[in-house]
Order: sequence, then structure tokens, then C-alpha cells
Amino acid sequence: MRWRFHSREIVQLILGLKQHSLPLLFLISSRPEPVIRRAFEPSSCPSLARLPLVRSLDSDSDIRIYLRDKFSRISREIIDVGAPQATPQLPWPSTDAIEKLVRKSSGHFIYAATVIKFVQEGNTHPMDQLDAILGIPSEFTSLSAAGKNIFTYSIAFQELDGLYLYILRKHQNRVELVKILHTIIHFQNNLNDTNRIFSHDSFPGDIEIIFNLRPGSVLIMLAGLHSIIHIPASANEPLRFLHASFIDFLDDPERSHEFYMDTSHFSAELACAYMRLIVAFSESSGKMVGLAMFQLKDCLKATAGLLPATLEKLLNVLAQGLKSTPPCLLYVGLDFLLHNVLEVGMWMALV
Repeated sequence: MRWRFHSREIVQLILGLKQHSLPLLFLISSRPEPVIRRAFEPSSCPSLARLPLVRSLDSDSDIRIYLRDKFSRISREIIDVGAPQATPQLPWPSTDAIEKLVRKSSGHFIYAATVIKFVQEGNTHPMDQLDAILGIPSEFTSLSAAGKNIFTYSIAFQELDGLYLYILRKHQNRVELVKILHTIIHFQNNLNDTNRIFSHDSFPGDIEIIFNLRPGSVLIMLAGLHSIIHIPASANEPLRFLHASFIDFLDDPERSHEFYMDTSHFSAELACAYMRLIVAFSESSGKMVGLAMFQLKDCLKATAGLLPATLEKLLNVLAQGLKSTPPCLLYVGLDFLLHNVLEVGMWMALV
């Protein structure tokens, strides 16, 4: 709060100088914090020129050049320490490996620099260090069932994880925050899945409908996370993670700790939210009810061993709906639930 107060004072001081026609130009480099964004709206400062540092082909190209140069130096350092037999066969890393690291960087150098720092430090062969980060098994690396060397990950991204945890732990309502973050991941994965007939983007207003939150709650809740999430000015624009590495962080319990939510538990939570939408159908939530009916089956499949407990929760949702929902809608909800349960049961018997 003290930082917000001081930043507001600085911004107001700069804006106050414009009336004196001084031959001065100010360059302010900052995350798009709400205080600064509101202060520099065009209505209050018509002479403002905003330069958003978004991901571009140029930034990806710069990161690609940086990675190739650094890995080339690492190869030469191996020779310098008197171990020419350990020099990686060129080209190293492969083009696919470089491109994977570029994608994970999302136009920002922090991820690429973290990878390079880890690969070139320590007493382990750089090739093994890089393979562990990329999830490439070999006779020299030991990976978990998930394709990750847990010990390696905890060391390699210690600084990056510390930054993510510092940002997230400043949030007071962590329970709701975790649900929102994993809902964004869920919708982004759906958009990337070409086999899905019906997918949906991460609109703040729709997330509020799904979890029965007061309108405007999502944007307020994410207000302090501008450094890791693209937060739109309107609830009708989608949310986006600014760093691909942030998704990896949230998907790993060893890294994200209390902000981790496994797929089974999240799918059960989302299935119950979808069922509440179907039962409490209203004209304003009609679009989201359609989404719920398309995705409920997939959510039930993803609950895996939690399916019996999830079904019990869904029946409780139906029972609670007896108090306020017309019987015809409850019948539709029950019929829809039974139909999906039978289909999921047959699917589980086959896999």
C-alpha cells in the first residue's frame, strides 16, 4: 500500500509539470499497474505516448540469438577446462530444443536467462542439465513419471519460482485465486485442442458466472497480478498469461506449493460449478449453460478416482435446486447428469 501511495504521488507530480511548458520528456518504465494506467489515461494526459512491451517476432528473434550465443560459449568453456571429449556434438542444442526454449520464454528474457544460468553452473554436464529441463530422458538423467527431474526443476527455476510465489502470496483470497488461475489454464488448453468441438476463452465475466461471483470480482481479484497476467480493461476481453513458464509453474506441485491444484480436484470443482449453472438456468447465463452442457462430460472423465465423490456432490447440487428451480429444469438437469454418467462409465470401462 505504501508503494502505491508513493507511485501515485510521483505520477501526479509529473502530470502537474505539463502546465509549465518545460522542455522535459519523461520516460516511465513500469508494469501496467492500475494506479499508473489510470493516471495516464488519454483523457488526463493527451500528450502521452504509450509503448507496450508485448511479445513480437523481434523479441523472439533476440532471445533465439541470445540462446545460440550462450550455448556456443558453454561448448567452448567445456574445451577450456580440459575436457574436449565431453564437448557436445554440433549442432547443440538442436533447433527443436532452441525453439522450445524460445516459446517458453514468451518474448521475455527472464526464462531464457534462468535456463542458461542453470546449464552453465554446477558440477553436472551441461547437456544433462539441459536435457533435464527439456524433459528428455537419457541414460544420464533420471526423470519422474511426469517427464521431469523434480530435483533439477526445483534448482533450475528457484529464482523464477521465488518471483512467482512472491507475487501470488501477496494476495489475500488465495482459494478463489487458485480457482481462477486454473480456470484460465483450462480454457487456454481447450483453445489449443483442435479436437474439441466447443471451446471457450477466458473472459472475466464468464468466469464470474461459472463460480457465481459478483460482477467485477475477477478483475478486482487479479488487479495486483499485471506482471504475469494480461488483465483487460473490460470483462468482455480475455485474460492471458504473459509467460508460458507460469503455466509450467502452476502445473508442478513442487514449485507452486499452495497454488497447485491437480487436474482431478479442479475438474470436480468445475463439474459442480457447471451443474449449478445448468440447474439455475437463467437468460443471462444461457451462453455459459451451453458451455457447461458441452464440457461437463469431459470434466467427469478428468476426475478419475474422484468420480464417485464428484457424482455425490452433483446430486447435492440437484437436491439444493429443489428449493428454487422449476421441476422441469431439475428434470432436465437430472436427465443430463444420468446420460453423461452412463457415457463416462462406459468410457472408463474401455480405457
